Amino acid sequence: MIKIWLLLLLPFYLYATITMHFPIVTKINTPKAKAALYFAKRVKEISKGKMIIQVQFDTKLSDNQMLNILNDSKDIQILAPALNKFATYIPKLDFFNTPFLFKSIYKIHELFDPLYDKNILNYFKSNGFILLGVWDNGFTQLTSNKLIICPSDFKNTRVRVYSSKIAVNYMHSHGAIPINLPFRYLYTALKKSLIDTQINTLSNIYTTKTYTIQRYLIMLDYNYLGYGVVVNSSFWNKLSKTQKNIIKQAFKEATQKERIWAIVYETLMLKKLKEYAKTHNFKIITLSKKQKEIFTKDTLK
Repeated sequence: MIKIWLLLLLPFYLYATITMHFPIVTKINTPKAKAALYFAKRVKEISKGKMIIQVQFDTKLSDNQMLNILNDSKDIQILAPALNKFATYIPKLDFFNTPFLFKSIYKIHELFDPLYDKNILNYFKSNGFILLGVWDNGFTQLTSNKLIICPSDFKNTRVRVYSSKIAVNYMHSHGAIPINLPFRYLYTALKKSLIDTQINTLSNIYTTKTYTIQRYLIMLDYNYLGYGVVVNSSFWNKLSKTQKNIIKQAFKEATQKERIWAIVYETLMLKKLKEYAKTHNFKIITLSKKQKEIFTKDTLK
C-alpha cells in the first residue's frame, strides 16, 4: 500500500515547480535589473520551467531590512544588496570601503572567483549567506560644491558616507565631517545644504539628479560599488545538486552580461553628464595620474 502511494506522489516531485522570490531595489533599466531578469529567464529555460525566479521591483523594503530577514523569511530567497551593506554582518567586508584600494575592477572579480586562493566566498558562507557572486556598478566618484583635488581639500567638508568605520575614519583623518544618511535622502540633503559632498557611481549620480545641484564632478575612482547576490541559506540547503547547478550556470551567464552592461551604462551616464556640463555651471574634473597617486599614497600611510 505504501509503495502505491509513493508511485502516485512521484509525478508531483518530478514536475513540481520551485519558485524563488528576488526583490530588487533599483530602477528597471539598470544593468543590475537587466541581469536579474536575464538570470530568471535562464533559470527557467535550463530547468525547462521547473524552477522560476520572480523578480520584484516594487518592494517597499530597503536592502538592509531585507538582509535582516533573509535567512528567516519564506518570502525571500535571493537578494542583491550593495557589498557595503554586508559589513554589519561580516565586518571583514568593510575593507571594500577603503578609498583607492583597487586600481582595476578585474582584481575585485578575482576575490569572488572560487578558483582564486584568496577568494572571500567563505566569509559569506560562515555568516549564513550563500554568495553566488558579484555584479558591478563601477567605481565611485565625487560630486561637490567645493573643488577637491587633493586629500587636504576634504577639510571642513560635510561628506555623505556609507555606514562604515573605515569611511568615517578616513574622513575624520582629513578634517572632514562624515555624515551617514540613507540614499533616498541624498538629493534633499544636498538641496538643503545639509551636506557638501557625496561619493557615488556615475549611474547613481545621474539617476538621482544630484549633479544638478552640485558644481563639480571629480573623477577619483574613490572605491568600488558592487552588489553581492546571495541566496537564503535554508532554502539553498534544500535544493538538489542538479538544482544548485542550474542556478549557478544561469548566474554565471547573467554575470558575464551584467559586467558588459555595467561598462556600457557607465559610459552612457558619463556622456550624458558631459552634455549637461556644456550648458550648465557644472564642471567635470579628471585628475592626472600624479594627482591620483597622491590620494593613493595618502591612504596607505
